[in-house]
Amino acid sequence: MASNDIHDVKSRGILWGFGVFTSVVMVVLVVLGAWWGSEPGQFNIIDEAEKYAKETHETEQLPVGYVYTNTLAHIAEVLLHKPGGYITNDVGPPGVLLDNVPNWEFGALVMLRDATSALRNHFSRDQSQSQEDPDLATAEPYFYFENDSWALPSTEAEYQKGIEGLHKYMERFFTP
Repeated sequence: MASNDIHDVKSRGILWGFGVFTSVVMVVLVVLGAWWGSEPGQFNIIDEAEKYAKETHETEQLPVGYVYTNTLAHIAEVLLHKPGGYITNDVGPPGVLLDNVPNWEFGALVMLRDATSALRNHFSRDQSQSQEDPDLATAEPYFYFENDSWALPSTEAEYQKGIEGLHKYMERFFTP
């Protein structure tokens, strides 16, 4: 065999290997993108609140406001822990290729921000002049952190602090 023939066989082998590798990567990205791009399922707010109350306080009796607050915390948890996690701040594939997921996440985030603000400024106070709740005053600003920040601190870490603040607020529902 001539040296050119050997070189052609090696070149075709390398190209074939690169083509197979690229195809496998593309299939993985498409499958992963389809899984990450699926919308999280609906949930029953009462069932979720009862489940969390049973886990943390071993009770089924839900105080006034508990379902609302638990729903906010659960929505934030779904944003962070759905398949693929929080995608809006992804800088690589397949996250950057999923154009509808960041829009869905932003819509859920705007609703979460508005509802948490209402809880902090209106629902948790007896009167307009009363003191604001310290846990809600801590939790609410974390949900206003940049929704697309991938550097330190990460968006996910800040939103997790907001969830923790909501959970601290919920703990006091059960203390006399």
